[in-house]
Amino acid sequence: MSNNLTTFLTRSLPWQSLWLMGCGVGIIGGALALGHLYWDLGLLPELLVSLLPLVASVTLFWLVLGLPLWRSRLVALGLVGLAVLTAVQLTLVTSGTSPDTSAHPRGVPLRLATVNLLSPNSRSAELLDWLQKSRFQLIAWVEFNETWGERLAAAIGEQFPYRYELPRPDNFGLAIWSRYPLQDCKSWDVGEAGAVPAMVCGLLMADRLTRVVAIHPWPPKTAGALRWRNQYLKVLVERLQQEDSPLLILGDANAVPWSRTLRAVTEQLELKLVGTALGAQPTWPAGLPKWLRIPIDHILFSAHFNLRHSFVSPYFGSDHRGLGAVLNLRDLPPTKKDQP
Repeated sequence: MSNNLTTFLTRSLPWQSLWLMGCGVGIIGGALALGHLYWDLGLLPELLVSLLPLVASVTLFWLVLGLPLWRSRLVALGLVGLAVLTAVQLTLVTSGTSPDTSAHPRGVPLRLATVNLLSPNSRSAELLDWLQKSRFQLIAWVEFNETWGERLAAAIGEQFPYRYELPRPDNFGLAIWSRYPLQDCKSWDVGEAGAVPAMVCGLLMADRLTRVVAIHPWPPKTAGALRWRNQYLKVLVERLQQEDSPLLILGDANAVPWSRTLRAVTEQLELKLVGTALGAQPTWPAGLPKWLRIPIDHILFSAHFNLRHSFVSPYFGSDHRGLGAVLNLRDLPPTKKDQP
């Protein structure tokens, strides 16, 4: 054993360094990702959770190239670790609502989307093409400013006669555009959560009033921003706790479905997340392949709706993909708040 170790240390120092780096990435990444199941640690661990199989594969690769004397044991350990991490990752990402695949869906269809425009983005051709083909009836715009408002109004404004807009020069402007009448629209102050708003409107559709909420809390890049995001979503739950009308929440939540913060929203408000049979739709970072993105843009809906299907936009210059869905407003007895 002494001779083997001496040979490895003297002749394979570059490989040893790479081996240690690969193992370090795997261990640290896995610890952060799994730790996020119990603590809110921000978007980095959330991204790592979705990359667990990739991280495990990289680790396994370096284990195979590692110490020849221990290779068989390390390969076996790596394979076991990869299986465990993949199982955990699949459990976490399959958080979306499976579509209703019945042949004759009941209820009134609603085509809706949430789109994070990216305030300084000047590219819109792919977005406009997607919007025209998708024939949305309701859109929540995130990072909405006056420039984007003018650009969108010139291109598709006639299709959306009902609008409520709160443009801002920073990244926290919001807007709700609709083909159906909007009523009682207002912006919500969510306390000291970074001084960014939410907005709410009543959507009159099929003689029923649906409450529509557009959101965009702070991205949790620092401890303070993480606290503001959590407070924002907590206040949102408190404001909507007694809501018994059909409810939709759209926007960039800056949180993934498996985060404790977003799970609290869905559980306390009894909402479901738009997704596919294989999980939530990944939207960020937009420039990466689908399997490297994570779902932080969401459409949440109450039990008054069924999900027909969901889809994401092509890349259009923003750091987010748009998220679209088709819901059916079910035939349920009217609630006390259905009358405008």
